[in-house]
This record gives sequence, C-alpha cells and structure tokens, in this order.
Amino acid sequence: SMNYNGVDVECGYGWKGLYEPLIDLCNLKGTKVMQVKEKFGLLRFYVDRPDLDLIIAAAELHSKDVCEVCGTSGYDFGEGGKGLVRQVTIGRSRTSQWIKSLCTPCREARDIEREQHAADERKSNQ
Repeated sequence: SMNYNGVDVECGYGWKGLYEPLIDLCNLKGTKVMQVKEKFGLLRFYVDRPDLDLIIAAAELHSKDVCEVCGTSGYDFGEGGKGLVRQVTIGRSRTSQWIKSLCTPCREARDIEREQHAADERKSNQ
C-alpha cells in the first residue's frame, strides 16, 4: 500500500499516471476519495459523490491497457510481421489465479519469481 496526497493507494505504481491526476482533481473539487485499489485486474477509484463519475470511469477502463507494475501501455509490432500486438493483457498468469493487467515482461518476471519461491520452499521442506 502506498500513500499519495493523504490517500492510501492499494494498487501497483504503474497506474500512478491514472490515479494521481484523479486524486489531485478530487482535492481541487473538494471530493473525498474513499478508496483506490485494484480489483479483477482493473483500477477501482471510489469517491463520496458522483460529480466525477465519467472521468473516473474512463481512467478505470483505461487501466486494462496499462501495466500495473511498470506503466507500459499501447501496442508494439509483433514478431514475424504479425502486425500490432497489445503490450498489456488482462488475465491470469501461469503461476497465479489472480487477474492482473500486466505487460509480457512483468507477467513473466512475476511467474519466474513465484516459480523460484515455490522451488525454494520445496527444498527447505525436504
């Protein structure tokens, strides 16, 4: 959990470009931020009144295209002339049932880290 301008943020630093401007806008408008978190791979941003619902909904929807860990977004050219390929996918990793919005390198790094941790646990239990 992180804190930005007095608001506890329970999601990855990669989404700071989404939640920091929203928190700043809420502070300017006098809107109380109730909660900022990740749920089912998307940013969730809860406030005490509906005046900013549209801009909040836009940021929440866009979060599926931004890596929660590193902030990468957009598209890249696929190998072998496959055309444009999404940089970020939303879904489960091979080592976790948690749904996350992650770029391929961050998803792979998390899987490798989990696999290494599991192997270390097996060794220490023998």
